[in-house]
Amino acid sequence: MASPLFGRSRFTKRGELIPGEVEKFLKSSVKVDPYTSQLLLMEAYDIDFGIADHNQPLFQRPMNLIKMYPKEDPVSYSRRYELIRRFGIYRIKEHFGFNLQEFMQQPREMVEFMLRLGAEYAVESKKAADAAKSSVEQALAGEKK
Repeated sequence: MASPLFGRSRFTKRGELIPGEVEKFLKSSVKVDPYTSQLLLMEAYDIDFGIADHNQPLFQRPMNLIKMYPKEDPVSYSRRYELIRRFGIYRIKEHFGFNLQEFMQQPREMVEFMLRLGAEYAVESKKAADAAKSSVEQALAGEKK
């Protein structure tokens, strides 16, 4: 028997379990042949993980189960892509002096630590920028009077 969390089951705010499509299929007593079972599980997986909703008319096409959807793109959703994106956003080179290649060669815990610090620096930088903007706006408002 699968875990109750298999198939993206969700809990409501009151702690009630809402089963996902995969779990519903596994618990159903419908008897189907192995091929139909595989197709139904693939569709349920796509629905549960937000890849595609095969219950919608748009997805009622024969080749939809083998089509690659944007959420399945191995480049855009890879760990490497996410690290490169966050390296730029958090200005890791500016804060720590590592170029991208050096950064990617660091141990995982060091990379995570630098990203966490970079996120904290970004928050502090935004606060400082907001304060500076506010003081400039106040100064300009004072000159207009």
